[in-house]
Amino acid sequence: MSSSPMLSKTELLQAQSLVRGLQPGRYELSQIYGRSWPNITNPTNFGARFKASVIAGQLEFIELSEKKS
Repeated sequence: MSSSPMLSKTELLQAQSLVRGLQPGRYELSQIYGRSWPNITNPTNFGARFKASVIAGQLEFIELSEKKS
């Protein structure tokens, strides 16, 4: 069984709340989630779904930046 390609409605609400609480800048996903990050059971899958949600315009006040080298 494959996972949803984007964040669930509950995940989107949490993500949007976290993003709105940030100062402008560049952040890694683990920095956005802070102390909640260790509770993410599959960070790779979650990161891919988070990215897909950002690309689809499901989250406000956030955009992707180039990956650091």
